Amino acid sequence: MPYLGNAPSAAFQSVAYQDLTGGTGTSFTLSHAVSSAQELEVFVNNVRQEPTVAYSAVGTTLTMTGTIAATDDFYVVFQGKAVGSVSHPTTSPLAATTGNFTGAVTATSFSGDGSALTGVSAGKVLQVLQTVDTTPVTASTSAGWNDLGSLSVAITPSSASSKIMIECHIGQFDHSNNTHIFYLKYVRGSTDIGIGDAAGSRIRATTSVRGDISGDGNGNTPVLMPKFLDSPSTTSATTYKVQFNNYNGGAYYYLRSASDADGAAHGRFIATLTATEIGA
Repeated sequence: MPYLGNAPSAAFQSVAYQDLTGGTGTSFTLSHAVSSAQELEVFVNNVRQEPTVAYSAVGTTLTMTGTIAATDDFYVVFQGKAVGSVSHPTTSPLAATTGNFTGAVTATSFSGDGSALTGVSAGKVLQVLQTVDTTPVTASTSAGWNDLGSLSVAITPSSASSKIMIECHIGQFDHSNNTHIFYLKYVRGSTDIGIGDAAGSRIRATTSVRGDISGDGNGNTPVLMPKFLDSPSTTSATTYKVQFNNYNGGAYYYLRSASDADGAAHGRFIATLTATEIGA
């Protein structure tokens, strides 16, 4: 015959009984664990006590409201052991599609993409956007800040309290003169972010890179800019980009070598700018 609820552990099961006569005080140890006072019938001098009022019970601990004397006829009947507990057995797997859980939950794996999770503490990744630039550039630029290629990404934070992690990888950024220095920085809109402290006439930047170390025009200098965690404090579309300062002037080479000869010694590269929204 079909049934509803937990599967019984045995075909037939008798009502369990425990005699506690002779004990004194208010706290007693049960021979069977229970999840609530309603799973027990407690009798003092053959008078049934009211659950949660005259006593409480959790696990194997029975706590009486009044003090029990050694002369009291004191015993309990485990009704829950016969009809089935409303608590899920701790040693059995739980199959559920919905529900609220309290306490720690331990699992070996979870399925799903986590997009519907709520109430998760800080650090949850909310969205990731990335721009990939593959267009090589060679240009002559004087000192000053200029946008680097198409390294620009627009992201709309889902919350004003969110953080935005910015990260840039440049496969190659070079100059035929090995004494030339390039400065790179992150920019949010028109505001510099992630740059060094002001100190005299020194250039404030996120990082720098030197030109072709060998000076032969064949150098390939990859750049990994430091990650920066920004706080835009907005839910409006926000644009992040990378700018460079060709401090010494002259030609610069982006995503290609200086000579760019057609051979295995010269490559073509990519640059990426990634914006990741992190829940605060």
